[in-house]
Amino acid sequence: VLSHSYQGGQYGNLIDSMSYLNGFLLSGNESANEGNGQFPLTPAYSIGSNSLGANFYSGHITETLFYDRGLSSTEIVENNLYLMRKWGHLENNKKAPGGVFHGLILWLDADDRTSLSTASCASLNSEPSDSQNIECWRDKSGRGNDLIASTPPTFETGEFNGRPAIKFSGSDFMTQASLKGMYGADNPFTVFIVYDTAVLAQQYLLAFGSESDKQRWGLKMNFGSLQSFFRQARVSTNDQVAALTNIPYLVTMSYTGGGVKVAASQPIYLNGKNLVDLGFGGTATGEALIPNEPPVTLGSRLGGNDKYTGLISEVIFYNRLLSAPERQAVEAYLAQKWLEEAYKSGCQELEDAGETSDGNYVIDPDGYNGPAASQEVYCDFP
Repeated sequence: VLSHSYQGGQYGNLIDSMSYLNGFLLSGNESANEGNGQFPLTPAYSIGSNSLGANFYSGHITETLFYDRGLSSTEIVENNLYLMRKWGHLENNKKAPGGVFHGLILWLDADDRTSLSTASCASLNSEPSDSQNIECWRDKSGRGNDLIASTPPTFETGEFNGRPAIKFSGSDFMTQASLKGMYGADNPFTVFIVYDTAVLAQQYLLAFGSESDKQRWGLKMNFGSLQSFFRQARVSTNDQVAALTNIPYLVTMSYTGGGVKVAASQPIYLNGKNLVDLGFGGTATGEALIPNEPPVTLGSRLGGNDKYTGLISEVIFYNRLLSAPERQAVEAYLAQKWLEEAYKSGCQELEDAGETSDGNYVIDPDGYNGPAASQEVYCDFP
């Protein structure tokens, strides 16, 4: 899927003239003094060649969309995802986590080596081998929120469910100066992360915002307690619910808006289970004041303090509060991928896993922690 957007202004300016390949914003070189666009009112238009009937194309074309205006980044992402879903360019869970694409602004996936690079984000991608440094972790949401290593973590194979993860040593972290698509202020958001800590300490897995009160948020571990941590306010689990090292966990945190020190506004889920024993503390109250499109860090607090030691395999961020079915769909995708769930979701998944013997099998039809109970079904394999 190739798309291009001209926003007016200079032809050769990378901000005014943007190209995307399979949802990823392409980097490139600017041309000097190209000038503003001067298109005719009703220009000639052709498919398979230039407008003069030259430079013919050899290949297949399935669908073409043309708008008489510059689209917003959100509209561009949605059009790219529509085309990718329709024409089967990506498998279902590669289109969006659990098929939930609306509001997706950050998607980091250690199992996709094409999104990881040992070179800088400004360079051509260089896929890693085991134990190599990761200089760039590319965002799969299509927003271009690629993370750049301040001190590079490493790529480690065979960590979670036979899949790779990114290893943070307690001195590594990655940053993005502007989390594009994040509304800020007191707007809701939802964050998912799969991790495996190597030490029990005070450490941040993810943070964004600025250093003033109520302008910074972080997903924090405090010796096994999980904390939704605004600057000078927090909601936390009263028990050390994630107190084992070297065990992969899936954590979901949301902010519903309306109160940085209100437990009801910041639900926390561990491996899909709603944690209800929550406390709160801090001196700040009232609505959040997150900046629009704030800086974000992975593996530390903003500025590089309270660094994380352990593995991170996937990070997913939405700029809205997901519904319960949407949240469960994303959790099912992550848990089945990373947490070695006991049951497959159906006969097709059993077959994909190599099962060939007809018979009765226990399945979980709606995925990890969905509302339906596991059940026994008969599978008849081709």
